[in-house]
Amino acid sequence: MEQYQESCFRAIAAAAGCNVTRWAIDEGIDLHVTHRAEQHIQADKTARLDLQLKATSTPLSKGGACAIATMTRRRYNELVIEDVTYPKLVVIMQLPQLQHGWIEAAPEGLLLRNFYWVNLAGLPTTIAKVKTIKAPTTNRLDDVTLCAMMEKIGKGGRP
Repeated sequence: MEQYQESCFRAIAAAAGCNVTRWAIDEGIDLHVTHRAEQHIQADKTARLDLQLKATSTPLSKGGACAIATMTRRRYNELVIEDVTYPKLVVIMQLPQLQHGWIEAAPEGLLLRNFYWVNLAGLPTTIAKVKTIKAPTTNRLDDVTLCAMMEKIGKGGRP
């Protein structure tokens, strides 16, 4: 699931004109996303975003309002820290339980499953061993959304 999610995200990032780097050592961040543009205020004109990927076959919440995933206490508590160098998001990809349902090909093209994002910065830490994360389905992550996020980050904002 993780490899499939990363591949699909790389397609979104490519369509958004972003570069993606995978961390060699797992320290809670799976991917580092960058976008260079003259209008970015950073000295090197590069907006940066870190992502923790979560692929899951857990169904959406009742009514389809949220994508749901879990993470360890340690990872969660790292992601709720507000004062960070780069913004950090959790990106949840909800997939069918059976692997043969992950890809659907048709003459019109391939179906790319939805990605949903959530920013945990500023939330309280937890003492639970496992924390449930909910990303609103209104927070769909596609190439247009990623472009808007990188533009906002490039202007000194947060996603």
